[in-house]
Amino acid sequence: MPEWIDLVLIGGGVLFVIGYFGWALGVIFEEYFEIKKVNAFKQDFEKAVKHSQPSWEEIKEIARTNNLAQSRVLRVFQGVMKKILTGEAQE
Repeated sequence: MPEWIDLVLIGGGVLFVIGYFGWALGVIFEEYFEIKKVNAFKQDFEKAVKHSQPSWEEIKEIARTNNLAQSRVLRVFQGVMKKILTGEAQE
C-alpha cells in the first residue's frame, strides 16, 4: 500500500479519536453541570416548601432562576413530594 494512504488512514483515525474524546468530555461536563443545577433547584425548592407553600408558578420561577427544564423540575417535585407525603422528610 502506498505510504500516503497509511498517513491518511492514521491521520483520519487520530482525528476520529480526538473528536470522540472531545464529544465524550463535552457530554460528561454537560451532565455534571446539569446535576449541579438540579441539586441547587432541589435545595431551593425544599427551602421554599419549608417556609411557605409555593404555587406551581412560583416553583417554575425558582426553576427558571436555576435554568432548568420543566421535565427536570417535575421529577424533583415528585421526589420531594414523595418524601413529604411518606414522612421521610423530617423537617
